[in-house]
Amino acid sequence: MAVINNGPRKGGEAGTYARLKNRKEIEGIYQLHRNVRTTDKENAPADFIANDEEACVGNFIKLSVDPNAKSYTVTIPAKQISRTYRVR
Repeated sequence: MAVINNGPRKGGEAGTYARLKNRKEIEGIYQLHRNVRTTDKENAPADFIANDEEACVGNFIKLSVDPNAKSYTVTIPAKQISRTYRVR
């Protein structure tokens, strides 16, 4: 799992996303903002982007580690999306 900490016009470049996407061990790529300078194919899936619009409202991505440290959960509260990953 990877989180791209970017703004709508800064960071999260197409090349960075492409390199992360090509790594088989990365199960999910999240972005704080949709990069408005690139195409949809060069951004994470819409469900994995906290702020879809350039004028963002400050939605965040939350990471929670299970007490047994065998899994962690990534949540975008504004979208009511949550996914759990197992630690390898």
